[in-house]
Amino acid sequence: MNASPRFTRQDLIREANAVRAGATGRLITDWVEIGLLDHPYKPGRGRGAGSQPGTWPAPQLKLFLALWGKKPEATIADLCNFPVYLWLFWGNEFAPLRQVRRAMNSWLTRLRHVPIRAADEAAAHILGIVEEGRPSRAKRDFLSDALRAGPPDLEQARSQLITKSHSPRTDTTPASGRTVNVDPELIMSLLTGRVTAEGQLNKLADELFEWARFFNLYAEEQYRQEQPMLAVDSRHGRLFPTRRHEHMIKYACANLLTLLGASFTVKPNPAYIASHLDPNEWKDGKVHGMIHRTDISDGGLLVEFEVIVAT
Repeated sequence: MNASPRFTRQDLIREANAVRAGATGRLITDWVEIGLLDHPYKPGRGRGAGSQPGTWPAPQLKLFLALWGKKPEATIADLCNFPVYLWLFWGNEFAPLRQVRRAMNSWLTRLRHVPIRAADEAAAHILGIVEEGRPSRAKRDFLSDALRAGPPDLEQARSQLITKSHSPRTDTTPASGRTVNVDPELIMSLLTGRVTAEGQLNKLADELFEWARFFNLYAEEQYRQEQPMLAVDSRHGRLFPTRRHEHMIKYACANLLTLLGASFTVKPNPAYIASHLDPNEWKDGKVHGMIHRTDISDGGLLVEFEVIVAT
C-alpha cells in the first residue's frame, strides 16, 4: 500500500503561486507560528545527522490553498476560523488540536479591539433574544461598548441584560413543543464563561476541547433536525435561522470558545449528568472522540462521530 503523499515547503509555494503569485517561505513560517498551518513533520536522519526537510500531508496543503485564496479579502482573525472549523467538523487528520490551540490564541489576540459594527450586531442580537420588541439604540450602544472592551465589561453588560423586568422565563413553541430558554441570566453565564475560558485558554486540558467538539456536533445535529419546526414559530422563529456551511466556518472560533466557557459557568442539564454530554465524564482522559467521515449535504454537514471509552 502506497504511503499518503507528503508535500514540502517548495510544493506549497508552487501550488499557491499557481493560484495567485506572491506566496513565500516566510509566509509559511508565519502561518505555522499563528496556527493557520500545522508544524511540518521532520523525521530524523539518525544520531548527529540532523533532520530531513519538513513536509505536510494533503489536508494541510488543501487548507493552505484555501487560506491563500481567501487572503486578499480576509483578516488573519477570519482565517483562524478555518483550522478550528476543520478540527471541529472534519477531525484531527485535517487539523490537529495543537494547531487549533495556536489558531485560537491568534484569533483572540486579533480580537482585542472588536470592530464597532461587529459589536453593534452582537449587541442587537443578544438584546433581541432577551427582550420583547425592538431594543433602544442607546441600550444597544451601551452593550456594544461593553462587548468591545478587552476583556468584555461584564458588569456593564449585566446592567443592560439583567433588570427588574427581566425575570427568568421559558416559552414553548407551538409547532414543535420545544422549550426555548430566553433567560438573560443564561446569556450572562455564557458571556462570563467566555471571559473565563479566554483567560485560561492555554491551561485548559485537551479533554475539555474534546468534550466541546462532541457537544458541538451533538448540538448541531439536534438543531439541524429541529430547526424547520422552530423557525416557523411566529414569536421565536427569528432566533432559529438555517445553519449553513459557511456559518460553521465563520463562527468556529467563537463557538468553540463559548462551549469551553460554558463548561465553567452553565449548570448542566440534569439529563446530561453522567452521560457523554457532561464535561466531567471527559476530564479523566478515558473518553475520546473520533470523526470517521464528514459529508456536505444541503449546505450543512453530516458527521459520523464515535465516542471511544478506554477500559
